[in-house]
Amino acid sequence: QTQPGHNSGQAGNASKSTTPATSRPAQNPPQDHPTSQSTDPGLEAWDSDDLSWYPLLTDILTALGQKDAPPPEAEAPLGSLAAVGLAVLRMHTARYDYGSEKALQYRRVVKAVSHLLSAAVPDLVDEYTDMLSKRFGRMLDLESVLELASEEVQDDPIANAIHALEERDIKVHADGPAILHVHGTTRNPALAALEAIAAAEEVTLATWAENNTGRWALLIWQAPDLYCIEHADTVQLWHHYRCSRRITPRTLARARDFELAERVRYPARITPIPQAVTAALALGIEMSHPLACPRSQVEDHASRIARRAAAMAPSPGRDRDHLRGNGPARR
Repeated sequence: QTQPGHNSGQAGNASKSTTPATSRPAQNPPQDHPTSQSTDPGLEAWDSDDLSWYPLLTDILTALGQKDAPPPEAEAPLGSLAAVGLAVLRMHTARYDYGSEKALQYRRVVKAVSHLLSAAVPDLVDEYTDMLSKRFGRMLDLESVLELASEEVQDDPIANAIHALEERDIKVHADGPAILHVHGTTRNPALAALEAIAAAEEVTLATWAENNTGRWALLIWQAPDLYCIEHADTVQLWHHYRCSRRITPRTLARARDFELAERVRYPARITPIPQAVTAALALGIEMSHPLACPRSQVEDHASRIARRAAAMAPSPGRDRDHLRGNGPARR
């Protein structure tokens, strides 16, 4: 194999109602959504599949965040309102959407209101979400709103990447502060690891993936350099790609093709690349040792202890024999 993961492939809104909200006849809410006595009649101005309200809400929240610092008595209401509004936007913006207009609008709102979110309080968030329950139902609740607010305040790129990958049903966890491990069945570990790099390309990190045939791939992203080490059987192939402002890891992941980036040439691909070894060591990866998942090792150790304990535990039958004198009952 000479090219890691070289595999091509991968692949309206309804018009806004012109009928004023106040002139519409009363409608029964869907049965699967909880109802509230206090619902905003303005929500009736949009059909359920009409997202033309999205830029309007982003403008309102952005303006809210750009105002002068609120007085102390207004911090909790404004913070709670911003948290609920942000959660509504997030419901309609995929975490793995990095470049669409909606995604850019969402990031602008986060930047504008992040200083307000820490003031959100559960009672007010619960009240505001209850007012929106007719439109959004159980998808918008107290726990999800506060969790999102905390996530945006912390702004942890690795945690955000894990959330984005999990939203796409990609199983991943952190093996270290800047190491992501993609696990599960994958035909091409290099492409699986590339997806994780793309989810956190703003920071320096390493990602790795493996499959059940023993193949694994380790990627190290240290902008603008992307190193890929592929292992199959007893052979390791080392690759070095240089990205640019136009060609980023996300570009490569969308195209599923490493070769869109500039390849840095070396005499032999089986020879370790010194810069990659140094970058891996800085992230806590010793390339002279086999890759191993700390979580899997702990789970395996716990499983072995459990099996040993189960084997040593006396069975009910042995317990009865012990009580009878450590042998079969006599007639």
